[in-house]
Amino acid sequence: MPSFREYLRTYHKGQDTPIGDLYKDATDLRRARFSTDYEEIWEGETPETLKEFMQKHNACHEAYQVLEEAEEEYKKHL
Repeated sequence: MPSFREYLRTYHKGQDTPIGDLYKDATDLRRARFSTDYEEIWEGETPETLKEFMQKHNACHEAYQVLEEAEEEYKKHL
């Protein structure tokens, strides 16, 4: 069973979609949208760890909606 991170990387990395943007914002050092420290990225494997990362970096309400959508899709994929 793939982790949430693996699912996002496999199906949404590089995609010009809200979920693709969420993945990029959480993992790209060059565009760390949720982070003021450009060396910090999301390193977890679960939706819960991504949500914690987003909370720590004051993500906007819309980002949380996208995370919920991504988590629903992930659960369907399992």
